[in-house]
Amino acid sequence: MKNLVSRIASRHIEQEGIAFSRTLRVRSGLTQGRISMAQLQPLKKWKKKIIYSALFLDSPTQQSLLRWWESQEGTTPLHNKVLAHHCTIAFKPSQEDVEALPLGKEIAMRVVGYGQDEKAQAIFVTITGLRSNNAKPHITMAISSSGSAKDSNELEIVKVTGPSFKGVLGYFGKG
Repeated sequence: MKNLVSRIASRHIEQEGIAFSRTLRVRSGLTQGRISMAQLQPLKKWKKKIIYSALFLDSPTQQSLLRWWESQEGTTPLHNKVLAHHCTIAFKPSQEDVEALPLGKEIAMRVVGYGQDEKAQAIFVTITGLRSNNAKPHITMAISSSGSAKDSNELEIVKVTGPSFKGVLGYFGKG
């Protein structure tokens, strides 16, 4: 499978007719790693319920965004449950909608703001060349014990100019 995935891919990514589950590390070009807990199956046999499509972040990008959060004047320390792993494109999309996406592609994002309250903390982003169904595209950085990731949708945005980074387009499902 020539040029299967060019870097670490997260959650579920479809490339060349194969669905990958869990986090994969692959060897391609200069990137080295190993396939870990992968389930390879043809997409047509996939029977899972799709929860969301998203731009998934690799670990170095997550760590970079967490450091950026801590460096911002006005942000509070992160809540007890740190997330910072994806930017939702569509919640409960159809399988057809997911298959129409350029899955496995790296998409650029840029931080344009942040928000926080007693339940959630998030960074708000612009996405290059792709539309999110979220009115305020964001990455939930952390939630408190009384919060949930969906609380990020209600945060007020403090506008800032932040870093640019990339995420890998994929989807998450159960079943």
